[in-house]
Amino acid sequence: MMKKYFLGIDGGGTKTEAILCNEQGNILHRDRIAATNPNDVGIQMATDRLCTLIRGAHTYLENTCGEPVALHVFGGIAGALNHKEDLLAILRHAFPQDVIGINSDAVNLLSSELYLGDGCCLICGTGSVCMVRSGENLWRIAGWGYLLDQSGSGYSMGREALEAALRSHDGRGDATLLTGAVIEKLGGNPWDKLTEIYEGGKAFIASFAPCVTACAEEGDRIAFEILFRQSLYLAECLEAAYNRIGAWDVPLEVVLGGGLFQVKSDLIALIKQNATVPLHLTVASAPPVFGAVWEAVRNQTETVTEQEYIAFKNAFLSGY
Repeated sequence: MMKKYFLGIDGGGTKTEAILCNEQGNILHRDRIAATNPNDVGIQMATDRLCTLIRGAHTYLENTCGEPVALHVFGGIAGALNHKEDLLAILRHAFPQDVIGINSDAVNLLSSELYLGDGCCLICGTGSVCMVRSGENLWRIAGWGYLLDQSGSGYSMGREALEAALRSHDGRGDATLLTGAVIEKLGGNPWDKLTEIYEGGKAFIASFAPCVTACAEEGDRIAFEILFRQSLYLAECLEAAYNRIGAWDVPLEVVLGGGLFQVKSDLIALIKQNATVPLHLTVASAPPVFGAVWEAVRNQTETVTEQEYIAFKNAFLSGY
């Protein structure tokens, strides 16, 4: 029987990671390149870079096996939902021998923890988005960008932290621990550094989110109120996700990913407290690229079991 090889690709707005595994989940080859989000770099650049990754996996296998080998490929790419068919057409034309799937990078996060990939994921980094999956159906909830969705993200939390410091300077709000934390991180008063703040953009403003979580942990009232408001918004997203899929006999499985869930804070507890539907929240323990590899496995068979998933995941993580 011919051996099968699985290539998972996790494509983001900053970097793209690809890992090649055998049928047991052992890592054979890995590669990293620049961003592949087609909304940022364009379809041509995105597919050129994805082709480089797939070609690299083929080269590795040809050098190892001594002959061409077909691949099972899955790419979970940020920004891919609106360009899915175009990306697939180009990649399948370039590699007709391979089985290739493309979807949102949210699928990677879902499959990094849920062996069937059905449920909900909530990503809270610089931006935030909630994705719901049931079978072949994938729905997006919120995450419409900082101009249209102003909560639930590192950007919105950081913006509120800066705003709180400016309000205290104006006399419109209290000066608290958060004010001092913002000034310390900025290296000066925000009212003196407006040019730096505006030029820094979304990512720079989002970098102030840890000031909120740290000060809330220390009992700062203003910081806790900001964290509470963010949790209300995120709980609302998860309620919409629950209602989208329909009433289940068990809580909705939610995988949490992104920087806001990697720091110590009350955010997860507040989400649970404010949600009115049953939820089971899990912070992702495996990298998203594992979810992409597992999707490549799932796409070639419908008979995978949870036990096979656990064994495959353990082998992957032992070599990651």
